[in-house]
Amino acid sequence: MRNILIVDDVSINRKIIRKILEKNIDDIVFFEAEDGIEALEFIKNDNISVIILDIIMPRKDGLEVLKEIKKDELYKSIPVIMLSTMDEINTVKEALSLGALDYFTKPLTQEQLKITLTLKVKNALELYEKEKEIKKLYNQIKSDLMVAQQLQRSMVVTDAVYENVIIKGKYIPCQEIGGDIFCSKKVNNRVFFLMADASGHGISAAMISSMISSIFYAKIDSCELPSDLLTNINKSLVDVFNGSNLDCVSAFAGCIENNKLLYSNAGHPYPVFFDKANRKIECLELDGFLLGFLESSIYETKEVEINKDDMLILYTDGLFDKGVNDGYSHWHFVLEYCKNSISFEGIDLSNALEELVFFFKNKDDLDFIDDVEVMFVKKIN
Repeated sequence: MRNILIVDDVSINRKIIRKILEKNIDDIVFFEAEDGIEALEFIKNDNISVIILDIIMPRKDGLEVLKEIKKDELYKSIPVIMLSTMDEINTVKEALSLGALDYFTKPLTQEQLKITLTLKVKNALELYEKEKEIKKLYNQIKSDLMVAQQLQRSMVVTDAVYENVIIKGKYIPCQEIGGDIFCSKKVNNRVFFLMADASGHGISAAMISSMISSIFYAKIDSCELPSDLLTNINKSLVDVFNGSNLDCVSAFAGCIENNKLLYSNAGHPYPVFFDKANRKIECLELDGFLLGFLESSIYETKEVEINKDDMLILYTDGLFDKGVNDGYSHWHFVLEYCKNSISFEGIDLSNALEELVFFFKNKDDLDFIDDVEVMFVKKIN
């Protein structure tokens, strides 16, 4: 059943409206109020579907009632049809600006009684039912997204400590869930790690990043080199998405073994490497084809020496790309920041991480528009 509230201080007006609607609309329960205060009591207690609201009433007028309804999240979606006299047309304009759905004037003409009144109320009822369905669906989606967010964040490793490596990171999805992922695992005496970024954000990107995380943990024990890992992920993505509109996936894979850093790249922004002994800060420049397009893609592994207190900073392009002025190519700003703002001596990883993210979040007075992930990987022994 649907509930219609008729609010008018003149009893005969309420009776006329009710009689017309009872004749033309089925399954309706009617409530009547003679002023605004009584109307609000019905609204708060009786699950009202549509309100027909007179403007001029004692104690609390129609505009006051309308304002209270529209500022309350519980009742603001109830359609309100204003009832006015011809000389109240300016007040009607104000009511429409406040969120009233429609209006009609009194005294009611024969055309209004036969056609207009019923049509407007039917439209209002239909609108309310659709909004209820949309709200229910929205709440279900929101609930599902909250669960998905918890699951995804449980898969994104932001902090890890191994015998010779410490990892400290931060993940900032621009929606409830996102497309960035970071994984790490020690295999024998080697620490493998992977950062990947599925383009876009939201549900589809999150599903792809979750799939990549699963592949990492399923395949890493059998990988000798970072390039092996990228090859495995690429093949799996091609098998699943070949021929579809898969958005691009970039990734950087690394492995620290004794004093060697092995790494491979699949179209990912170049990480910044801190070589403390030689007082050098530079990018590990290595190119490779994005994941998921060609099964025949070949990935190269390169090697650099890594010693105690050397560090690698990995990041996704959401850190520097604000969507303006070819921002997708501005990875060099990260290198410049590191040279100017991060010291070799006595670095506190947590503070350095927060300061880096804060700098780029506020750079050019523009907030992040994409998922952001930053990871510090430091050799400690």
